[in-house]
Amino acid sequence: MEVNTFLSVLSDSLIFFIFTIVLFISIDSFVIIVYDMKVFIIETIIYIAKVTINMYGSETMSKKTERENYIIKMLLATGRLSTSEVVDALGVSEATVRRIFVNMENSGKIVRNYGGIILPSTIIEYSFETHTREAAHEKKIIGKLAADLVEEGDVIYLDCGTTVFSMTLALEERIKNQEITNITIVTNSIANVLVLTPSMSCKVVLIGGMYNGARRDFSGILTESYLQSFHFTKCFLGADGVSNSMAVTSTEVEISQLNRSVMKRSDTTYILIDHGKFGKNSFISYARLSDVTGIVTDWQPDKLIIESLQAPNIQIYYPQQDEETEQEEDDS
Repeated sequence: MEVNTFLSVLSDSLIFFIFTIVLFISIDSFVIIVYDMKVFIIETIIYIAKVTINMYGSETMSKKTERENYIIKMLLATGRLSTSEVVDALGVSEATVRRIFVNMENSGKIVRNYGGIILPSTIIEYSFETHTREAAHEKKIIGKLAADLVEEGDVIYLDCGTTVFSMTLALEERIKNQEITNITIVTNSIANVLVLTPSMSCKVVLIGGMYNGARRDFSGILTESYLQSFHFTKCFLGADGVSNSMAVTSTEVEISQLNRSVMKRSDTTYILIDHGKFGKNSFISYARLSDVTGIVTDWQPDKLIIESLQAPNIQIYYPQQDEETEQEEDDS
């Protein structure tokens, strides 16, 4: 009896033990299955999201690149595009075009100016010889007008660049003709130095630094450090544009920084630009027009430009009609 009872209890215990094991295995498997299904669902959602983002993202990126490439091609053909022209060409809103312009300017592909865009001058590699030939007649007029502003006893700074170089040529003629007998010229341009003839009446100082063979000039930290010893009565600077926001602009960062240092050490500042650069923006601004004494140009600016320049009391130098006629006869 006791044996039977023991066997019965043992049998019941074994059955309970086996049932418990099976139950635990089942629960564990169920949990694993549920967990695996959860992971599967999450991974599927992530995969679908990635595919959707890649598909629409690629489409958006492709459309963005396509639009920008189209705008660049139009600029290469026309030189300048207005906002309305791009709106019509792309068939999008003006707000969309403005966003495209901002993105393209931030990436250095274009430069925005009043009401439109142009290609940055830095896309074309600078060449001193090429720029000397460009607008040569206009630069000759500007050079003569600027050279006439130099007076006896002046200590002047001559910027690099081909427009100021034209001034150097005209100034050398005045020195040879003994119109000026006491002058000191400081410059960062080798081209200017090669034109000028040092003498008792004309002292020439070349400031050194990092040399740029394409521009034939020096710039950089050493050049700015060397400038600290000087004070100028007048400085003559070139520019790539005078924007509608009253800023003097340039494509060269180091030269712009150098020009800022020069202006701080000069009693008066003259900007030399041809008439085509009014209303033109460029990569960097190095001065406000309110800090400028005068602008020397080859043609009488438009009435609106003159009015805007008179607000900060800037003197504008341009040839009178009889002077232009005389100049044209001399050139012929």
